[in-house]
Amino acid sequence: MRSDSLAQTSNSGAYSWWVSAITDPRWLQALRLIVLATGFIFVGMQLSGGVVRWILDMVGAAVLTYIPNALMLLCLFVVLISEVLNARLRAVALLFLIWIALMIVIGSYNTSVKQSVFGLWVLLPFLFGLALGPVLMQTAAWRPWFYAVMFMVAAGGVIAHQYVSLPWVGVSYQVGGVELEGAREWHASGGKQRLSGFARSSFDVAGQIMVAAGLWSLYLRSFWMRVILWVICMLAISLSTSKGILLALLMAAIASEALLRQQKWVLSGVFVVGVIWLFLPPLLGWSLDWTEAARVDIDHPIYGSFIDRMNDM
Repeated sequence: MRSDSLAQTSNSGAYSWWVSAITDPRWLQALRLIVLATGFIFVGMQLSGGVVRWILDMVGAAVLTYIPNALMLLCLFVVLISEVLNARLRAVALLFLIWIALMIVIGSYNTSVKQSVFGLWVLLPFLFGLALGPVLMQTAAWRPWFYAVMFMVAAGGVIAHQYVSLPWVGVSYQVGGVELEGAREWHASGGKQRLSGFARSSFDVAGQIMVAAGLWSLYLRSFWMRVILWVICMLAISLSTSKGILLALLMAAIASEALLRQQKWVLSGVFVVGVIWLFLPPLLGWSLDWTEAARVDIDHPIYGSFIDRMNDM
């Protein structure tokens, strides 16, 4: 009986320590700094993924490429524990956790546990941003400068890649016996190389350019400065040959102007069009047969890749 009593006392003490530690203002401030640092590391890794993987592979430390995801997982775990201990777990968060559990169970049934867990690993950046967005998006004087650096690194890398052969493009490395691509080297229809700059792939860097431009544009007061920014953005994305991102760029530019001019109806319209564009083409695959188009138009420079995805994915 005494050992049971001691165990209960020990568990109660550990619980009290967790609650007091997590509700301590100093701990909360430290957690905010850790979350921000994790966000910086992740964004930096995305912007320079090809270069970083190339360097780490040369020194035999390729496994360190997983540090950003591991830090995000740690932050999510700590925040979840703090929410549970403080009885602040919101209904939406609980439903989201149930959704994740269902995703893992259904994925494990249809594929394997390993594949299902890896799917969750891939979703970590999304989950991290969803759970810790308020911390990441706090107003700070450095934010416009940070977005400007993001844009310059992403767009500058692609433009440099147009004229210089980058040594990390096409390099592969191994982690745990699995061969991975450091920075993908591939070509669009007609043999044109899809430029990736400092990032891992052309579609990665195209998305980075668009997001950075969209965020930076909200801090530019001059309309003509924003026009110049969007033109440079369009040219850089064109070098990556990511046509889907060019469509997203058009919507981002309209949404940015709508936000700056406080035209909510335009912003709502862009959102509705975006949702339709995301869901309509895949749903058409239920009623249309893309096989013939895939045989005839697969090499079309504008929509050939979309036809390929409709038919094969």
